[in-house]
Amino acid sequence: MTLSIRTRLTIWYATLVSFILTLLGLGVFLGASWGLRKTADQELASGIDGVTVFLHHKLAIHQMDNLNEELREHSALLPRGKMFRVSDRSGAVIFQPDAMVVVPSVVPDANKLRKQSIVVNGRSFRTISRVADVGPYTFLIQVAVDQTEYQALTMGLGGLLIL
Repeated sequence: MTLSIRTRLTIWYATLVSFILTLLGLGVFLGASWGLRKTADQELASGIDGVTVFLHHKLAIHQMDNLNEELREHSALLPRGKMFRVSDRSGAVIFQPDAMVVVPSVVPDANKLRKQSIVVNGRSFRTISRVADVGPYTFLIQVAVDQTEYQALTMGLGGLLIL
């Protein structure tokens, strides 16, 4: 059976429009996901820089003896959901909030940031780790933020685009 030219053109245009809409939806989804991850990475890198500057300041005023309590006070200034862990060269934890316990420690290469997305107990976290030399001390600083709500938002957007 031969289809009329009107039917073939309609099928061709419907296929083309479907393809364009699929590409557009995929672009929106990937762009939103990338934007959320990039924003989280910028906030986390800023957090690592803040902790490093704080440690340098404590070294400059010779107050490295009560670092756990000082870092606890510093962590109270962070936005909700952002948390950090500071360990010494041997891996002993100097400070970490209770919420950070579930996030596994990641050791990056020297002088490099290590970015990672992990899922622990159904919660999605974005982490950045860096080894920081503060005078004679070497610290492993890891900053994390809970991305579970953003992950759910992205999946909702994906479902809406598929619909």
